[in-house]
Amino acid sequence: MAHPNQDSALAARWGLLLVLGVAGCNSTPTGPTPTPTPNVPTHSVSVVVFFDENENGNLDPQELGRLPDVEVQIGGRIGVSVIGSGTAVVPGVPEGDQTASVVLASLPMFFEAGEPRSVSVPATAPLEIPVIRPVGTNIKHAYMAAGDSISEGFGSSSGEGYRRLLARRLEVHWGPQAFVWYPGPGGGTSEDGLERIDNDLVNERPAYTFVQWGVNDWLNIECQADPTACDVLANLRAILDRVRAANSKPVLATITPTNVGASEQAPPEREEWVRLLNEEIRALALEQGALLVDVHAAMVAAGPTAALFADHVHPNDAGYEVIADAYFRAITGRR
Repeated sequence: MAHPNQDSALAARWGLLLVLGVAGCNSTPTGPTPTPTPNVPTHSVSVVVFFDENENGNLDPQELGRLPDVEVQIGGRIGVSVIGSGTAVVPGVPEGDQTASVVLASLPMFFEAGEPRSVSVPATAPLEIPVIRPVGTNIKHAYMAAGDSISEGFGSSSGEGYRRLLARRLEVHWGPQAFVWYPGPGGGTSEDGLERIDNDLVNERPAYTFVQWGVNDWLNIECQADPTACDVLANLRAILDRVRAANSKPVLATITPTNVGASEQAPPEREEWVRLLNEEIRALALEQGALLVDVHAAMVAAGPTAALFADHVHPNDAGYEVIADAYFRAITGRR
């Protein structure tokens, strides 16, 4: 049996060991004390997204185009440009030297970002961000409607169909005066369009070419049984080839619905033919890298169809409003 004094000594010894153990667990690690990260001041940076027509990187006095809905990134922060001025405010940008760049996915089709810009934050003036649209020597704000009488505007009270409506909307959206015209002579099939396109591209030099042929190809007996069995798709493909070769931007539209029952030239089977052809046109646009304007889908969605037509195939003013909106949304990337 242990002596009482021995028990006291053992208890004191174990108590000391416990104290030392706890102290060891809570002791401060050895090594240098870490330096706290300083708080970097942040600032808002104003930018202007402009259409750099001559591609020199500078905002020149004659360059009036401004791009809205474009995302600009600076120092990991993003701002979005607005309609009219093309200005954006990028908030919370860390102080110091930063790089400003355009988020490519936010640009409309056929536009490209200019060179990234360096900026010292806080900035003393709005930063000018260039965006380009390479079209060679073509006229920068010219849009050519290459198509039949629907491109001409037959059936509208103005005789210009969707063209004047579209031009006005583009002017508000991008700034400079827009020219949307039809070289004529009106009517015809996709074969006629192929015969005309080379001269039209040389004479008009459009930045964009709107290809909208096919409505009248149904009148070809060989086409009526199967739109893929005749030359309409081959003609459209060849037209798009010519457009790209001329440095014009290719825009391919589906053909308008049929106002079924409005005349003997508008039987139900014609609309089924239109539906089949438009499936091929959508695939062709993807294949050829053309911008698709789904006129048919827009008019069906805006229906009833009869309320949008002046006759069996030509839209009225309300129909051309729908077509103008479809072109506008496709060209600008607006939803």
